[in-house]
Amino acid sequence: MKVSVSVFVLFSSFISLTPLSLAQDLRTEFKSAARCNFETAQFQSDPQTERLYLDNAGYPYAVTSRNNECTKMPFGRLGYIITERTNTCFAGYNRVCANNYIDNKTQLSLEGSELVVYFKIGETTPVRKWLARLRPGFVVR
Repeated sequence: MKVSVSVFVLFSSFISLTPLSLAQDLRTEFKSAARCNFETAQFQSDPQTERLYLDNAGYPYAVTSRNNECTKMPFGRLGYIITERTNTCFAGYNRVCANNYIDNKTQLSLEGSELVVYFKIGETTPVRKWLARLRPGFVVR
């Protein structure tokens, strides 16, 4: 009986802390996105109507001059590797497809004054894609 009571106490303390930490992360993300606009975006892509904003935590946002709306990009945080596991079987789930998983990896990187992203699918060689260059007068910490 002691074990079940201690497990319950541990579980209930986890449940009570989770919403608070999630809310704090969402508030931080909201505040970062609120500072994002076409003029504050530090990076310029090739079309002059598109820019990239990198928030203080290192998350990238795309912004266009047309609507001045920021959209969080799926590359994750600057310098971190994001791994997504994908099932490559198109026949649904069965015993044959149970082990057809590959890991897709993405990493956003700042190289000099350029923002680039690396992609790797399964065991293939990583691919580098240029995203944008730092605008004159802007500094990224």
